[in-house]
Amino acid sequence: MTFFAMQVDSYQLLPPRMVSPFAHALPWIELSLGILLLTGCALRYVSLASALLLALFYGVVIRSYALHLAINCGCFGPNEKLDSWTLVRDGCLFALGVAVTIGAFVVYRRSRSTAVVT
Repeated sequence: MTFFAMQVDSYQLLPPRMVSPFAHALPWIELSLGILLLTGCALRYVSLASALLLALFYGVVIRSYALHLAINCGCFGPNEKLDSWTLVRDGCLFALGVAVTIGAFVVYRRSRSTAVVT
């Protein structure tokens, strides 16, 4: 099992047979979403998917913190303990993701209303 797979397993959410496939797929999903966000391709939907993924991550971190799991977060590399700072940082990242999503929908709506008026 890879180090990242062990970090995923430490959250105690997935059955053992799902840990490795999830740990191998997640970085590629995150990379794909990041590239799509940077290119602006389908920005409303990609930002929504990213915000939902951040919400999932944040929920898992809150759950783990509430259960007093002494684990490495795995958020930004190894040896990052799960603590209150992790909750604050991940909450800010989630809020930023929501703001980007709202912004993407607002810009789209404005561009559609401007196109109809002219």
